[in-house]
Amino acid sequence: YQDAAYAAQYRAFVQAQPNDPVALAGLARTALATGHEAEAKKAIASLRPLAANDPDTALAVARLDVADDDRDAALPVFAAA
Repeated sequence: YQDAAYAAQYRAFVQAQPNDPVALAGLARTALATGHEAEAKKAIASLRPLAANDPDTALAVARLDVADDDRDAALPVFAAA
């Protein structure tokens, strides 16, 4: 139940700050943990453009891709690290 509470907090944060990478990554993580795959994929998609200029965000996106069983999307980031 704690993940659901965190997800609600991240949703509110993303509504207030839609381009905040910490909020988007948190929402994606908690959405994956609570089985809300569509919401997680939307948050990950919103993170991708932010990752181009920030290696920490790129790594967060790659980790989320792995958690979402999309290893092919994560490989270039891990290969470049």
